[in-house]
Amino acid sequence: MNALNSHDTARAATVMIDGGQQLGAVLMFTLPGVPVVFAGDEFGLKGHNGEASRTPIPWNDPDRVLADLRDDYAALAGLRREQPALTGGGIRWLHAHGDALAFVREAAGSSVLVIVARDAAEVTLPAGMLSSGQLEALTEAPAFATGRINAGLESTNPAASGQNRANGAAPSALICTRGPAAGIWLLPATALP
Repeated sequence: MNALNSHDTARAATVMIDGGQQLGAVLMFTLPGVPVVFAGDEFGLKGHNGEASRTPIPWNDPDRVLADLRDDYAALAGLRREQPALTGGGIRWLHAHGDALAFVREAAGSSVLVIVARDAAEVTLPAGMLSSGQLEALTEAPAFATGRINAGLESTNPAASGQNRANGAAPSALICTRGPAAGIWLLPATALP
């Protein structure tokens, strides 16, 4: 079970950095396991341990809604439902250093790249970590993003970038965040042996 909090813990919005609950939700829906949404998480409710963490959903009291995250949770649940890699795929870690994590979830016919950073970060994925088609997919907008995140391709020799790509040499990918951010890219499926 992947849960950010429960009726026995402080609510995520109370103890996490600004934007942390969205980052946690990305991990909750994309890591192996089953995402568990505690009632009220989708409204960014706050509360410390005990009864204060069991704040009921404020259906009729919009002033108590701290952050309406229903669209984010719905989008993440939709991606999980549509991508076999997120429900039954393996995980391949690409980067785990400092404030950033990057991994790929892979299954036959489905491949998903997830980048999560709790602060400003630069993640370089060298040529060979992803296929050239998968790297090209990073030039498209992510299927889901929160915070400021962008991805691009780069050559080890910027002056020869176009020439390297024309000769079939794979570039590396550079993903940058400006503060807490996460992105999910749908990639071409990994070729199975």
